[in-house]
Order: sequence, then structure tokens, then C-alpha cells
Amino acid sequence: MYVGTNPNSNVRFGYGPGREVVRRFLTLWNVYAFFLTYAELDGFDPASPAPPVAERPVLDRWILSRLGSLQKQAEQAYEGYWVYPLIDQLERFWDDVSNWYVRLCRRRYWKSQADADKAAAYATLYQVLGGIARLMGPLAPFLAEELYHNLEANAPGAPESLFLCPWPTTDEDVIDTDLETEFEIVRAVISLGRAARAQSGLKNRQPLAELVVGTADPVRRRAVHRHRELILAEVNVKSLRLTEASSTMLSFSLKPNFRSLGPRFGRSVNAAARAIADLDAADVAARLESGKNVAIQLDGRRQELTDQDLIVRYEGIAGLAVAVDSQLAVGLSTQLDAALEREGLARELVHAVQGLRRDAGFEIADRISLAVEGPELPALLASHADEIAGEVLAQDVRIGRLENAEARGELRIGDSAYAIELERLDPA
Repeated sequence: MYVGTNPNSNVRFGYGPGREVVRRFLTLWNVYAFFLTYAELDGFDPASPAPPVAERPVLDRWILSRLGSLQKQAEQAYEGYWVYPLIDQLERFWDDVSNWYVRLCRRRYWKSQADADKAAAYATLYQVLGGIARLMGPLAPFLAEELYHNLEANAPGAPESLFLCPWPTTDEDVIDTDLETEFEIVRAVISLGRAARAQSGLKNRQPLAELVVGTADPVRRRAVHRHRELILAEVNVKSLRLTEASSTMLSFSLKPNFRSLGPRFGRSVNAAARAIADLDAADVAARLESGKNVAIQLDGRRQELTDQDLIVRYEGIAGLAVAVDSQLAVGLSTQLDAALEREGLARELVHAVQGLRRDAGFEIADRISLAVEGPELPALLASHADEIAGEVLAQDVRIGRLENAEARGELRIGDSAYAIELERLDPA
């Protein structure tokens, strides 16, 4: 709270700001706890060889590039004795680690096979947490020391304290500014996709058929094309289509902004409004989006109109929910067929079972028997039984009841209700 305040300003102090600081630290602490839980479960050894950074998956290279860039920012902040902006940079970084890197990589830690991909995931997160501890050490020494002691202090030859370690040197080879820019674009697409889904009222766990991204910018198009699989997974969509013209997914309407036009045209404002009504709304939207003005004829004279003079409204064409910003338009198909609805039900069922496991106190690695009663189950299990079983560690998935159920719950979707029962199996 103190270090993150501009020295020119008063410090905001009190229970509310204090709780907010705690909340932000908990984001980091939860990442640390996640790592310790799975690293201990899998017997991760930091000394074991890890794949070279250049050979790791793109998510690993992105977060390590972010760490390298942050380290350069931290060095400048400390050397210049101007550290309050560093607090925000640190918090945004560990928010990226939590809400993007760890969330997107969970399956890499959960899977049973100990392959190179899993080793890279552990090595990357271990390096990131160690890097955070070092960079925040001068600002939050006790928490940084706690992280260091539990992560690194017991390694052979490790210094007794974080503050006996040398300041880390920045590895310029891991910094990829182009990749960081690409991920900013990808995250913008994902955010717009989620906004479009919220407009449609369709749940996040319901898969959809198509995502349409409209942009003429070659950098954005390249980023979307390179990371299309990540975008599809995050927005929960089956296919992605790129288009240069957002007008192909939008319908536009156009109105005059009388607050701007009135003082300018006076008694002729109604004539200006009629001239605006004759314009093609989609063409006007495209011109304004590219920074160009729009011309009308008024009393025999050409008048230039800007985006301050016009109100452009849009909505997705039939069957498409759309969200836009200044550089991107993202549309989601809202049409559902039976296969998509079954897949959505499967994901809702997995989510309900995971919650039931947690509430019943089951361990992460406990295997179970799963029984479900409700409508449409034969068709669901015919296509998704293996997927459901793999996600919830079920040895078998059946329709009906269990004789020795240890946990019971219910899933409601619209007018349908599903009874769920779980039985924990012996490790043998």
C-alpha cells in the first residue's frame, strides 16, 4: 500500500485498502499453493533437466518473455529510485500467471504421464515463482523470503536466504516482444468473444460452432491465425473464420448527433439530418473506423462530418452475437444443434461432479464410480462417456444409482434435473 503510492500523493490507508492489498497478494499465493500441491504429488525435482526454453510450448515462452521484460522494468525502477509503478507491473504479471498461464496449463499438471511437456510446465512455473520472489524481495521481503525458503532454499548449494542470492541477470534470448504483442491481441479477441457470448446469454461451458474475427490489420490477422487453437479453446468454439470487413457480420444504423450538428448548422440542422438518413450506414461506419470523414451536400455545398457528428449503432446479423473495439470485431454463432447441446451437457456434468468431489472432501487423485439419472443420458454417454470419465477420474459412468454412494448432488439445466452419485474407490 505504501510503496505502490506515488510519493506526490497521500497514502490511502484503512481497512478497505488493506483488504484489497491482501486480495491481490492472495492471487500470487494461490499460484504458489497450486504449484506446491502438484509438484509434491508428482515428485518434481528442480534439479532435473528441463527442455530448453526455445523448445517449450508457446505459453511457456510467452510467460518467460513477460518475466524477462518485467525484470528489465524492475531494474530501471530500482536504479532510478522510482518504484511505485513497479507494484502495478508486478501485480499485473502475477495476474497473468494466475488467470492466463496456470489456468490454460492446468491439464499439463493434471495428466498422469510424466512427459517432456509436463516437465516444461513445472520448470517454467518454478522459474516464474522464483523470479517473482527476487523481483519483489526489496518491496515485500518477508513474503519473498517465505516463497524462496519453500521453493529453493533446500536445494544443494542454495544460499540460506533469498537476500544472499545475486540479483538475477536478464536473459535477453527469452524476451520475445513480438510474441508478447501477439498475446495482447489474442487476449483482446478472447475478451471480445466472451463479451459476445454474454450478450447471447449462452453459458461459457456450451460449445458453439463458429467464431468470426473481423480485422484488416495484418499484425492482428497474423496473431489470430498463429494462435487460433488457443482462441478456440478459450472461447469454447469449434472453428474460426477471419474476415477483413467487420460489415460482413454487422448490421448498422445511423443517426445524427444533434448536440454537435445543432450549433454548427443552426436552422439547416433538419436538412442535414435528412441528408444523413440517405447515407449508407455500413459505408459510414467503415469510413469512420478508418479515421476518414463523411461528406453530405447541404444547400448546394459539401459539408464534412466527423465521428462527433454521427451516432453509429450496430448489432450482429441474424444468428451472430458480436462485440467490437476500435480494431477488432468478434462474432459468435448462436445456432445450436443436438451434438453441441450434448457436448454442453457433458461439460456441465463434469463441472457438477468436480464440485461434488470437492465438497465431499475427495482427494485430487481419488478415483470414483459415477452414476447419473436424468433425460437424454443414453445419447450423451454414447458420445461423451470417456471424456466425462477422464475429466472426473471415474472408473465407470453408469445410468442409475450406486449402492454405496458417498456423495449425492443434483444438476439443473433449464427444466431438466440430473441426480448425481459418487463412490470413492480403493487405491488398489
